[in-house]
Amino acid sequence: MKIILITIVLISLNAVQGIDRDSNLLTSQVTDRKRLSSSKASALQALGVGLDSASKVSVDAKGEAKALGASIEDECMQVPLSLCLGDGTKMMAADAHGKTLVGWWQFDDIAGYDSSGHGGYTNPVPVPGPARGGNGASAMFDGKNGITLPHTEAMQSQGMTVAFWMYLLGDSGGMYRYIIRKGGDLHDSTPVIQLHQESRRLHIRVKTEGQEEERFDSIGFIPKRRWTHVGLVLEGEQARLYINGIRDQMLILRGRVRFNNGPFTLGGKGATGVESYIDDVRVYNEGLEEARMHSLAHGALGPVGPDFAKLGCNNMPCTYQKAQQGCPDAYHLCETKELYAGALQVARAQGWFMLNTRVWPNKAKQVSVQSHELRLAICCQDN
Repeated sequence: MKIILITIVLISLNAVQGIDRDSNLLTSQVTDRKRLSSSKASALQALGVGLDSASKVSVDAKGEAKALGASIEDECMQVPLSLCLGDGTKMMAADAHGKTLVGWWQFDDIAGYDSSGHGGYTNPVPVPGPARGGNGASAMFDGKNGITLPHTEAMQSQGMTVAFWMYLLGDSGGMYRYIIRKGGDLHDSTPVIQLHQESRRLHIRVKTEGQEEERFDSIGFIPKRRWTHVGLVLEGEQARLYINGIRDQMLILRGRVRFNNGPFTLGGKGATGVESYIDDVRVYNEGLEEARMHSLAHGALGPVGPDFAKLGCNNMPCTYQKAQQGCPDAYHLCETKELYAGALQVARAQGWFMLNTRVWPNKAKQVSVQSHELRLAICCQDN
């Protein structure tokens, strides 16, 4: 009998403890939800979303915040280029950018989204490839496929800058291969960037108002299996080509650039394209200054910047005597330590070693005054 009584008492104690535990848990949950609701209300007031002076926030028994006289969702949805999640306390907005960026394709989504906010979705959605830096994706091209980036009204201007990252997988194979072009017709496109038929140089075509097409080639070569940044600036009667943020070529045109309303085409798509990955394509409706081109190509040359080294002697191999006098203003012939500190890396990234594999160091020893040997003159920036 005593055993039965003791058992009943223990069961009763456990039940009371369980009730107390559940009560404490419920109290804790209500407190947490009140704290969360209060935080939400504070966040909304800080953002100024939908709470006017006549609105009051009350917390009911379940700890849920309610806005009186305003709809949080409706107010949040009024923010342009944004997406509201949950009850409006979390908002996803478009990427920040300057007003002159009128096309920006990062290829990190499954819809070919235009991050500039101008609605220029790709057609079709590109085949995904590995992204520069390993985060996200790029657009993959096999030499035959291509995608279209639509023309928008915001692109109407007297200047234009096209910039992108490129990972070259194959050579030209004896023919000009399209990388990017703008225009509805192959014979009326401006600008056009191709891979040269005889080398891995870039070939640029631009039409001017006089109906003439002007062409020029890059000095540098695009290396294979390495991310390279390419930028083309068209402004007035001038065309400037940048490779990895370094101004590679500049051409004074015979007239102003004749822009068109046709779409951009990446890759082949009706023409012979380049086997490559392309990432982070940007279009501006102005000619960007050199400092901004440097920033777009950040990281392309590793630890050094685009101003660290330039190719001397008018971008051609030369003798040691000419190399000593062949550097531009504010530059000098690189010393051996400067070559190893980054100048050789710049030369490799720019493809200068395709011109000559040997380099003149400053203060070179055992060089005959009458030596006719030709080497590269790589110039380093003065301190």
